[in-house]
Amino acid sequence: MNKRFCKNNFEFFLGWGYTRGLGSKSNNRFVSFISALSILGIFLGVAALIIVLSVTNGFQREVRERMLSVVPHVQVYPAPDSPAGWELTLSQSIEKNKEVVGIAPYMSSQSIFLQDGEMVGVKVEGIDPMQEGKVSEVPKKIIQGRLDDLKEGEFNIVLGIELARRLGLEIKKDTFSLGEPVTLLMPETNFHTNEQSPRLFSFNVVGILNTGHFEIDKSFAYVHVNDAKKLFHEGNMGLRVKLKDMDQAKTVSRWIEDNASQPVLTQDWTSINPAWFSELQSFKVMISIILFIITIVGGFSLVSMLVMTVNDKQADIAILRTQGASRRSIMHIFMIQGAL
Repeated sequence: MNKRFCKNNFEFFLGWGYTRGLGSKSNNRFVSFISALSILGIFLGVAALIIVLSVTNGFQREVRERMLSVVPHVQVYPAPDSPAGWELTLSQSIEKNKEVVGIAPYMSSQSIFLQDGEMVGVKVEGIDPMQEGKVSEVPKKIIQGRLDDLKEGEFNIVLGIELARRLGLEIKKDTFSLGEPVTLLMPETNFHTNEQSPRLFSFNVVGILNTGHFEIDKSFAYVHVNDAKKLFHEGNMGLRVKLKDMDQAKTVSRWIEDNASQPVLTQDWTSINPAWFSELQSFKVMISIILFIITIVGGFSLVSMLVMTVNDKQADIAILRTQGASRRSIMHIFMIQGAL
């Protein structure tokens, strides 16, 4: 055991000495200089990697939190011939999954605002103000007005902040005129002639939403889900589902389709926002490439430094071999130097 301890110490101290440049001839300090450059190169590479990873992860987390604060993790659509009261039975079967933390009804449709002769495209979401807080942070993102003012039958509406600006409702910076009427144009299909004709609905603005995500703030509007039923067809009705871990959305979606109390179709957030999700995947690929390049550069630096050190220490190696050092011990010395 003592022999092994001495042997290990002998290898370590020689490796440490070679790393510091001890024992080198005064005219051959170039090897020590290359060692220092190798260590500096690896240090800068790892520092760059940590910085890039931190910035990228922070950006991804920020965008995720902003977008998925109002976009559901999973959307569930029932079959067209679902019986009355399907929401309750379907919710009860979905709640059996341990990843599910909240469920709320919703309706959704594309529409157009008519304001001062201008037509503005909008996505109208029908929500239940009392249950929406279970699946999103929409109630927390209201900067003016209240989500509770979306009362059934009053045809009130909450607008994204950029949408409200485009409709000319901003009085001064981040202050908007509430109670103003806005006109919503909805297409109506005549099932006898299969033709579509526009319908106009007047809504009162009761709240302004600021998610911090420009694409959402400029194109989303919220109404009461029961008012939405009067505007949209029942086929647009569905459930929003919030999960503990958003990365489990695909798995939970498949589970819901397999275990729901009735036939359903699901969409997770990666398919609801495919362009944004593909950007996140591109980020991950780029980070992997950067990590691979830094690893290769560091490996070449270490190998070149060790090769030069071995050539510089040929005389020392010969002396060690004549004193009984094994090939394995010699190899351990330079492995220790490389590791240090």
